[in-house]
Amino acid sequence: MKSILAEGETSRVTSAGLVVPPLYVADLFDLDAGDQVVRREWISGRGQTRTTFAVTWYPSQFAALIPDLLSTAPGKNAGLTARVLEATGRSIVHAREDMHARQADAREASALGLSVGSPILAGAHRWSDDSGVIEYGEWCLPPRFTIGYEYHV
Repeated sequence: MKSILAEGETSRVTSAGLVVPPLYVADLFDLDAGDQVVRREWISGRGQTRTTFAVTWYPSQFAALIPDLLSTAPGKNAGLTARVLEATGRSIVHAREDMHARQADAREASALGLSVGSPILAGAHRWSDDSGVIEYGEWCLPPRFTIGYEYHV
């Protein structure tokens, strides 16, 4: 996995840090109350067009192995999952994505340059191995934006 960005897209990390996650994220990572995770919020796009607003979460111990997880510096987001896998020696063996269309809330609309209530495609992915979740992400895409991907059967 090299990058989730399409050709010609760039990303800008708007926040990154260690946080106590909401309960549903803590449950996904099988954390105890008060435990932290890495949380990264970012926007991608082509030129002035914003194509994705996303939040990705990682186990807190990954931050010591991959300092870029806590960085908002330009260029540190592309290829990050591949760097996580290389540094941790883990492999994604279980993957699930869930998607649904709905209206953008204020935070999503602002990030994508839309009006509140605009239609978006929202989704979440969970990538894991037998040791647990490697990456959990939530994302949304603006209207009239087509996504596609290849998969091997």
